Amino acid sequence: MTDQPKASLLLYKKHGIYLIAYQNSTGIKSNSNKCIKSWMHQDEPDNAQPITQGWGPCVAPGALAELYKTWKSNDATRPIFLNFGQGVSFIGWYGRGDLRNIGGRDYSSAGGHYPDYYAAASEYADIIAFDIYPVTSKDAEVKGKLEYVSNGVKNLIKWTGGKKIVWNCIETTHIDNPNTRPNAEQIKSEVWMSIISGSMGIIYFCHEFAPAFREDGFFKYPEIVEAIGKLNAGIYSLAPVLNSPVVLNKVKVTSDNAKVPIDFMVKEHSENTYIFAAAMRNVDVTGTFTVGRVNGAGRVEVVDENRQISMSSGSFRDNFKGYGVHIYRIKNK
Repeated sequence: MTDQPKASLLLYKKHGIYLIAYQNSTGIKSNSNKCIKSWMHQDEPDNAQPITQGWGPCVAPGALAELYKTWKSNDATRPIFLNFGQGVSFIGWYGRGDLRNIGGRDYSSAGGHYPDYYAAASEYADIIAFDIYPVTSKDAEVKGKLEYVSNGVKNLIKWTGGKKIVWNCIETTHIDNPNTRPNAEQIKSEVWMSIISGSMGIIYFCHEFAPAFREDGFFKYPEIVEAIGKLNAGIYSLAPVLNSPVVLNKVKVTSDNAKVPIDFMVKEHSENTYIFAAAMRNVDVTGTFTVGRVNGAGRVEVVDENRQISMSSGSFRDNFKGYGVHIYRIKNK
């Protein structure tokens, strides 16, 4: 949002629609601005920026710093949001801007994937995010590799020392690839991989540019709308669990295929242990879970799958389809 009319803010407020918006005088002064929950930097400042002839370097962290300082001076009550491009995860991304001389500094010397740039730019936002869309990607390195979504979340957490709230974007339409779009299971996998990796907010990219432009493109696909609604309801129902601290060193997970890791996250809530697990390649695999401080023999409930698994001596096994996700609930001792 740049110069959003006051009438639009009234409409958003009336319908309970909330915004992340570019800060301007209307947003600051309007009596209807309670629908604005965060201010937003320009999208993808790490990508090459358009110049008179061709493409220029990334946006300098110093430029983001000036906006951050001004916006916080105007309004200290709202967080500031910054979304990066796919270079966060796609290390060879050719669309990233030149970083050899940004604000008088050479960021390209930091190992080829420029973590110093992302760390510096992230200082001037309270919530950071990125986008990559592996199902619809036309790049061979990324296409079909859902783990790139998880990799980007991990990278942002690593590069910022875990000090920032990290969100990420999820594909839902053809975007600009008329030949393919994500199905419900792929969207589910991308979302839970993200959460398991540490994402605290999911952004659904709902626009579609091919075969024809539609702003709310995912509404063309009722099965996707239904699936996302169900997925969101499941996340919401688990919010007390997801918002609890991560539990370390309680669970060990091994895959029967060394080339197919199983990523997992452990939480404890209301006398239960929860394990969120995802196979990180498009290959079927069996995982073995060893859990401490629970009933050593008993049943493991697989959440939202209407099944249980036997556990013996604190261990159980389960099968994963390629990129499959399971959530387990186990009674503590």
